[in-house]
Amino acid sequence: GIGRSPIDGGLSGDNAVVTGLPLALANTALGATNGVDFGVAYSQDIAGFMWNTSLNGNITDSSTYQAVKGVSLNRECVGYYSTNCAQIQPEMAFNWRNTVSWDDFDVSLNWRFISGADYEGFVLGDDVAFSGVLPDARDAADLGQQNFNNTPDYSIFDLSARYQLNENVRIMAVISNLTDRDPPLTGAFIGQTGPNSGNTYPSTYDSIGRRFNLSIRATF
Repeated sequence: GIGRSPIDGGLSGDNAVVTGLPLALANTALGATNGVDFGVAYSQDIAGFMWNTSLNGNITDSSTYQAVKGVSLNRECVGYYSTNCAQIQPEMAFNWRNTVSWDDFDVSLNWRFISGADYEGFVLGDDVAFSGVLPDARDAADLGQQNFNNTPDYSIFDLSARYQLNENVRIMAVISNLTDRDPPLTGAFIGQTGPNSGNTYPSTYDSIGRRFNLSIRATF
């Protein structure tokens, strides 16, 4: 994999011919991130019903990526998406679950939230970094009928119910993505092929839609 001189096999010569070590395999990138993870839980007995609530999430202050340390632009990727910032890193994301229980029955509603993001070409600290296929990323991401310059705050809800039929049998039903919320579209050319599969980021957003699950657990 080392591009040597075709004359003597050495590493000296025209860079176009003697390419040396392939940069694609060089360990030159620098990544750094910081933020806060948070969690809180509370329970209360209300008129014979037990209410349990728990909130877990994170706030990311910074997540930078520099392809070549000291040379390339040190990109801030929190709240941005592009071919340079691979997976979307939202500024805030959380799960907030509320459960009400009565005897052997409980019902639970979970709220999954992801804050909105912008196409990297908009603002990148004090710099502007256009990463689209056109010179102006704003034009590249705005196709008229569909504008891929940003994604809104994203919320989906999951509803579940559980019933302890007897000492050995428990029944559970779950509706995921209760309102059948579609994922925000980001366009096939916006991000890297891995995380941006098709028109969205399926590892960040729910690309399947509403779905149902019924399970019965029996112990002997």
